[in-house]
Amino acid sequence: MGREAAAWLADAGLGAAVLGFLDDDVATHRTQVAGLPVLGGRQWLEEDDSADVEVVVALGGPAARAGVVDHLDAHGVRMATVVHPSASIGPRCEVREGAIVCPGAVLTCDVTLGRALIVNYGAMVGHDGVVGDAVFLAPGAHLAGNVTVGERADVGIGASVIQGVRIGERAVVGAGTVVIRDVAPDSTVVGVPARPIGGGGREAAQRQAAQQAEWREATRPGAARRSDAGAGPAEPGAAGTHGPGQAVRRRDADLDRGGAPRAGVRRAGLARAAGVRRTGAVPPASTWS
Repeated sequence: MGREAAAWLADAGLGAAVLGFLDDDVATHRTQVAGLPVLGGRQWLEEDDSADVEVVVALGGPAARAGVVDHLDAHGVRMATVVHPSASIGPRCEVREGAIVCPGAVLTCDVTLGRALIVNYGAMVGHDGVVGDAVFLAPGAHLAGNVTVGERADVGIGASVIQGVRIGERAVVGAGTVVIRDVAPDSTVVGVPARPIGGGGREAAQRQAAQQAEWREATRPGAARRSDAGAGPAEPGAAGTHGPGQAVRRRDADLDRGGAPRAGVRRAGLARAAGVRRTGAVPPASTWS
C-alpha cells in the first residue's frame, strides 16, 4: 500500500513531496524501495530534519497500524490524510486524520471515517456508515447503509455487509463473506451467509450468538453509534468544507498528501503554492458538503 500511495502523489498531483520510507528493520536502511530511500526507523522522526514531515501509515494489518499510530501520537507526530481524486466522496462525509481513501472508493453520504483507516480500491461505504479507527476495508468490500465497523476490524476483499449491521472491534470478515447479522468483537466470520470459525462447531456458533446478543443489548440506542466506532464528529468549526470527489483540502493546513508504509512526506505545492510547516493544531476532521 505504501508504494501505491507514493505513486498517487506523482500521478494525481496530490501536492506533497515523498521523502522516502521508514522501516524498523535495520537491514533495509540506506536501501531503496520503488526508487525512494529507506530513511531509517521510527527514530528518524525524532531528528531535526523531520520537523515539517507528516506520516502516512499504510500498513495493511489493523493491529500493526494502530501500534504505529500510538507511537506517533505519543511523540506528537502528525499523520497525513490521503484521498485519491478518483474516489467518490458524497455530501457530509467526514474523513479524520491519517485516513487513506484509495482510487475508485465510494463514500455515498453522511459517512464518518475514523483515524488511520484504509478504504481500499473499489470499496464502498453506504449512507450513515461509521467506520472506526485503524479499520482495513479490502478492495471491493461493500458496506450498505447504516453499517458500523468497530476500530481495528478487518473486512476482507469482496465482502458484502447488509444494511444496519454492526461489526465489532477487532473482528475479521473473510474474503467474499456475506454478512447478514451483527458480528461480535474479536470474532472471525466467513462464508455465505457469514458464520463464525475458530473451532468448537456448534458450541462456537452458540457462543458467537450469545456474544452478538450481549453486544447488541449493550450498544442499543442510548449510546451514540458514532462513539461506538471511535470516530466521533469534528469539533464545531474545526472542519473545512470541500467539493465532492476532491482530495482533502483545508483552509489552514492542506492535507492533500500521501506516502508509503510509515512514509515521510514533506508538504509542498499546497493551496497557496507554498510549503507549509507543522504549526498550530490540526482540525480533527475534514467534511465534504
